[in-house]
Amino acid sequence: MKVLGRAVDLTYTHARGENRTVVDGAVAFDARNRMAVSHALGTKEWKVGYTYAHGALRRTVAETSYDFKGNAWYFAVTRRLEGGDAVKATYGTSSQALGLEWARNSPITGTFKVSASINVAEKNIVPKLTAESTWNYEI
Repeated sequence: MKVLGRAVDLTYTHARGENRTVVDGAVAFDARNRMAVSHALGTKEWKVGYTYAHGALRRTVAETSYDFKGNAWYFAVTRRLEGGDAVKATYGTSSQALGLEWARNSPITGTFKVSASINVAEKNIVPKLTAESTWNYEI
């Protein structure tokens, strides 16, 4: 399927146990700009998202999405560094959670992610810190 001369990726998912059908659509306007839409049929669940990749190597990616049912925005900016590390900042208006994440994917040491988040709606702001790691073993 094409819209304005651009190919549209459509995905249809039906979960029998939940009796739920979701249709997702995405279109890439060019190598830097992409838009996506998601709808759960028979509900008011609609989500629209836009992604922009900046720079010659597209290492900086800005994402925004809007959830119509929850009347909520989500924002994220990711920067991929030359060594393969990635730093990501996020904010969601519904949860009022502000987050920062650092991730590394190494074929030698495995992957790890360190993240911190705070709820900006709380008066006493105490960050939630999380560290995750995955090791690769060959047997």
